[in-house]
Amino acid sequence: MTYKTLFSWKNKSIFSVINASIMIFSLLLSVVLIAQYFVDKEAIPAFALKFGYMGILFFSLLLEVSFQLIGPDLFLAIGVVIKMNPFYLLVSIITGSFLAGFIGYHLGMVYGESILRYTLKKQNMIKAIEIFQKYGKFGLTILALTPLPYFPILGGIFRLSIRDFIAYALVPRAIRYIGLVYILSYIG
Repeated sequence: MTYKTLFSWKNKSIFSVINASIMIFSLLLSVVLIAQYFVDKEAIPAFALKFGYMGILFFSLLLEVSFQLIGPDLFLAIGVVIKMNPFYLLVSIITGSFLAGFIGYHLGMVYGESILRYTLKKQNMIKAIEIFQKYGKFGLTILALTPLPYFPILGGIFRLSIRDFIAYALVPRAIRYIGLVYILSYIG
């Protein structure tokens, strides 16, 4: 796979519209929650309690599957700050992340390179592909553990076995969230 073949199409599709809509929604939600926090300190806890752990699972899945720079880390941090049960918080976020990972893996297997042309910025995709090509399976582990954009779709595109995908992408992602909860709980 070369960069030229990967990005040869100039057309945008429904994927770009959906991805942009999710990003705008995520950013607006973040801004509204932060602004509301300064007006009313109980706004964020009320929001989190209204949607609960299932809402966090849904937002986690939505953010992980949509190639966003903003991942479920925001909801994880909010949950820790408002003293939600860390175990249920982790279960919600990890479940959403795993479901999104399997959806991305499947999309990569079925649609491959063509879906990337419609959904991702060229510079982010090139960076992710370079990491994957340089480090192989461990490239997904690097992406899963760091704040770099995480693209589970690469596991399907590069035809990793489902076992390798779980071991090199999903388990490290869960470890990342467990570490974040531990650090945030310790700090807060």
